[in-house]
Amino acid sequence: MNNAMTFEFDHLFILTDIGASEANRLSCFGLVEGGSRIHAGQGTANRCFFFHNAMLELLWIHDPEEAQSEPIRQTRLWERSTKQVVMYQNKQPQIQQFLSGFSEL
Repeated sequence: MNNAMTFEFDHLFILTDIGASEANRLSCFGLVEGGSRIHAGQGTANRCFFFHNAMLELLWIHDPEEAQSEPIRQTRLWERSTKQVVMYQNKQPQIQQFLSGFSEL
């Protein structure tokens, strides 16, 4: 009897700065950007890249009040987004060096 649990990858979200300028670099790399929308009531907005069976979602806080509201609090989006900004600021030179390699493609 096989008790192995299987799962299917659906989508990956990455917290970004407002507007997700990283999407422009992905487009230059050859990925095709799909939809973009505001998640009303959640306090976030996104830019997406769709694949055959998955999606890459670049996500940012659009409305801090909504992102910190009671119904959304359990997702910890606000806490994760503010931590992400601090991490990004601390690692910005390494990130810029990494991204510069894509400009050569």
